[in-house]
Amino acid sequence: MVTQLSFHILKLISLACRNQGCRLDHVRYRRTRVLRATPHATGQQRVLDDVLREEGAPLSILFLWGRDCPNCDIAKRAMLLARDRFQWPRVRWLHDNVYDDPTMATRFGLHGVPAFFVFRGERKMGRISEWPGTQAFVQAIENQIVLAATV
Repeated sequence: MVTQLSFHILKLISLACRNQGCRLDHVRYRRTRVLRATPHATGQQRVLDDVLREEGAPLSILFLWGRDCPNCDIAKRAMLLARDRFQWPRVRWLHDNVYDDPTMATRFGLHGVPAFFVFRGERKMGRISEWPGTQAFVQAIENQIVLAATV
């Protein structure tokens, strides 16, 4: 579930991480998984892999964004304005600020943000680079939901 509160939490957490030089861990926020800063995390790469391995939603969307990124703000605003269109019962959202976490950007070969990766379990099913707009994004995810239901 994409909520306004989760984005505010992400902003506060990214500021705390930048000020404290923290690594990443994860925390459950309702049905949204937020990667967050903790001083003693064992590494964001392993945390992401562990989260993707967990049973639960058949699809996960990893939203990689950056602080003060205008295109990321456009995507966030669109998701907040049409919240219901971005909520699917069997989809889990994951988020990470790659400006504060360059290893995640390197892992996925990012050349810009926002970027969205769709996973079925640990398997990467696709990538949406840049923000395509609400209709195109929703259609792409709904196509992946249909494919996940047939497998």
